[in-house]
Amino acid sequence: MGRGPLAGGVVAAAVAVEKPLKIEGLRDSKELTHGGRLKLEPLILEQISSFSLSEIPSEEIDKMGISLASKLAMAKAVEGLNIKEKALVLVDGPWRIPIQLPQLPVRKGDRKIPVISAASILAKLERDRMMTMLDEVYPGYSFSKNKGYPTREHVEGIKRLGPSPVHRRSFKHCL
Repeated sequence: MGRGPLAGGVVAAAVAVEKPLKIEGLRDSKELTHGGRLKLEPLILEQISSFSLSEIPSEEIDKMGISLASKLAMAKAVEGLNIKEKALVLVDGPWRIPIQLPQLPVRKGDRKIPVISAASILAKLERDRMMTMLDEVYPGYSFSKNKGYPTREHVEGIKRLGPSPVHRRSFKHCL
């Protein structure tokens, strides 16, 4: 998802399944290495019936705040799914998202429910790929290494170069 980084958008993934996922090692994307997420990606893609990704860019995050941007990204990802009208949407977090489908918010859902873990992994991989591409466009911040998170090297890059166009101006390190 990317709620805590100083740069780049927030990415959400939604996954639809027709039967429970049976993938060993499936868990919260933050508990896996990049290599572990990459190994799980094809296993996830072969067992799901549909998935959708959505990004809210940093400029929009600055306008609406990270909480609303995250909810909007999740809602847009769900809207991109090929699902039945009566589908139950499991939301990773304690809040409801702005959609017209039945939903169940699940605190720390990415740690508890395999389908939410799968969506978490796909979102993290997409965001990591985006940040690696942004590293080529905006060198000097080490986006390919830190993925936009506030590492010492990243913060030093902001001090040296100023914030890039993809930095979240509403976050204190980017002012």
